[in-house]
Amino acid sequence: MPSKKKESSVCIRDLIIQYWKGDENGTKTIREISQCVKVPKSTVFDVIRKYKLTGQIRNLPGRGRKPKLSTRDVRKIQRKLVKNPFKPTTEIQAEIQNELGVMVTPQTNRNCIHKGGNSCRTARRKPKRKVWRKPGEALKPRNLLPSVKYGGGNVVFWGCMTASGPSQLEFIDGILNSDIYIDILNRNVKTSSRELGLVRYFTFQQDNDPKHTSKKSAAFFKKNKYKMLEWPAQSPDLNPIEHLWHHLEKVVRKTVVTNKTQLRTTIEEVWKNIDPAVTQNLVDSIPRRLQAVIAASGGITGY
Repeated sequence: MPSKKKESSVCIRDLIIQYWKGDENGTKTIREISQCVKVPKSTVFDVIRKYKLTGQIRNLPGRGRKPKLSTRDVRKIQRKLVKNPFKPTTEIQAEIQNELGVMVTPQTNRNCIHKGGNSCRTARRKPKRKVWRKPGEALKPRNLLPSVKYGGGNVVFWGCMTASGPSQLEFIDGILNSDIYIDILNRNVKTSSRELGLVRYFTFQQDNDPKHTSKKSAAFFKKNKYKMLEWPAQSPDLNPIEHLWHHLEKVVRKTVVTNKTQLRTTIEEVWKNIDPAVTQNLVDSIPRRLQAVIAASGGITGY
């Protein structure tokens, strides 16, 4: 791609016009002006031609590449922040690209946000989440993180996954013990295996939590003839579903919830929409995880 031609400064253009207009000693030719100012003759010609047309030596307003986003598009971006001031700019950028069918750089996206007078600030409450707002709007309700009073906002749930994707998800009320754990398995393991198209002989994996390895749980697995993936008691937790929990939490945290019911609904919705490619990659990593434990002699691994 040819390099962009460098524009002459205003001082050079002014000097060219002065030579062209002349003084008491007369005017100069384009060749003479070129030699005096030390610029190409074509530059001298262009400056004089534009001066004749506009009477100006400075660039006229409105030159250059047109903005990629119209004023209407910019307002659309700003409305997204009004609706949810905590929305990450990466999400806004992706939504705008999908809706408008144009590529938008992160800087262009931020420029549009700043045009509305918004700045990125820390919300007036922990956890330290960022909020886009205008100066003086720190205490507006929509820019505050709500104080959620439902026992700290914790929910406990059990879920399972295979390479084909996530399956059953069950919320747990109260304290999880071996009896409740076995009841959950009775309700979900066979149903999930049928939903995911597993044959009878599959390997069941769980971590070394005492509820999972108790005598009652061990008897349940033996009775149902489930093949278990075993590892030493002090081995690192290599269960790939831990990474799925992290993925789930990361997505859920992007949504503002104000009560426990909303939190459960959000978790269920995110869980249903997890891409099977995510769980496929996690299951495919099992051989590497096991080799890493062996290589580390049961010590800490990168997983």
